[in-house]
Amino acid sequence: MKYNWKKSVSIVALAALLTVGAAAASSAVRQKITAELRPDITLKVNGEVQELKKGDGKELYAITYNGTTYLPVRAVGEAVGMEVRWDSKSQTVSLTGESRKPAVSEDDGYISREKAEAAALKDAGVKRADVTFEKSKLDRDGDRAVYDIEFYSAEKEYDYEIDALTGEILKREQEPRQTSGASGQSLIGVEKAKKLAAEHAGLTVSQVKFTECELDRDDGRVVYELEFRCGGEEYEYTVDACSGAILEAERD
Repeated sequence: MKYNWKKSVSIVALAALLTVGAAAASSAVRQKITAELRPDITLKVNGEVQELKKGDGKELYAITYNGTTYLPVRAVGEAVGMEVRWDSKSQTVSLTGESRKPAVSEDDGYISREKAEAAALKDAGVKRADVTFEKSKLDRDGDRAVYDIEFYSAEKEYDYEIDALTGEILKREQEPRQTSGASGQSLIGVEKAKKLAAEHAGLTVSQVKFTECELDRDDGRVVYELEFRCGGEEYEYTVDACSGAILEAERD
């Protein structure tokens, strides 16, 4: 079947959709073009067909322009195991990573996320109601599928790695919870950081789904690194863990 669907797109949109080289070409002139949407083109990675989708589940397709085929960079980057970031200030797409990790899903016969979390909580000797989860992600460690789980209570921070097939605890780390920055200031807490980031984006916490929330350090400053989604938009925030100031904000 031949598709001849036409769609006008701007070079700004192409920067996010197409190749990193196109995004980085400082000499390119912004202009409107006419490209052809190509749902008939299939992408395979190591022989495996990839379904390219946005964060809200809507399908993405290749487009062709002047005899060249372009693919959505975020979907393709993630398909090959790379981290994709969009810097709206510099209009730069960044891909980082070394090799593709085979995709893992709870539908592949692994234990559920809830069961992995329950195993970590039981081992830590704490109740779900008394902790806040910062990370709970099905991932790969080499050839093994694992759950990376991080949470904290009022007194401690916990870091677990659990075999996604057997439920065996592969790694456990516990340390006193850091509740103040280098200057002795109290931390605002992850829930406050989430609220501030969501409000900065013009949303509420109930409207978004947080995919990452980590307490980290950036040039000696204690910060919360937050990632969340709402509809087809993805947001990345860095919030000062002591003052609550928004240090970085990106939307893709």
